[in-house]
Amino acid sequence: MPETKLQIHCTGVMHALFATVGILVIKVLMTCLLVGTDYVTLVRTELGNSWLYQLLYFDIAYYLFSFVLPLLLLAVFNTRLVVTYRGVRHPR
Repeated sequence: MPETKLQIHCTGVMHALFATVGILVIKVLMTCLLVGTDYVTLVRTELGNSWLYQLLYFDIAYYLFSFVLPLLLLAVFNTRLVVTYRGVRHPR
């Protein structure tokens, strides 16, 4: 059971880090064209425009953290649950 909690916490931390990096590549510019009117514009930073960042963040990490890792953990948890259930049903 402690291994399961550790895996769940690690997944949560990885998702938080993944989201934080996505937030850091955008900067907010506020412009005032007329008195009393403010316009907010979101602009990508140099990191956000980098092809290496696009490759690593969107093409690789996004799929790993959004699809592969949760499905892999679900398969591991399901397998462990079945093994435990069979052990309880058929005592040695």
